Amino acid sequence: MRSMLVGVGLPGTFWAEAVSTATYIKNCTPRQAFEVFDYSFETPYEGWFGATLELSHLKV
Repeated sequence: MRSMLVGVGLPGTFWAEAVSTATYIKNCTPRQAFEVFDYSFETPYEGWFGATLELSHLKV
């Protein structure tokens, strides 16, 4: 969170938004599904909702 704020030059008052954004991005990151033995990867979003998440709206 701190590196995100410093990277874009925002003050520390935006910490809640930075934590929310970091959590959102982490939930969109593929992880290994331990229940699946073919070692496929899915995001927590895909595991929870059963649908693929469109990520074209994310910007640096």
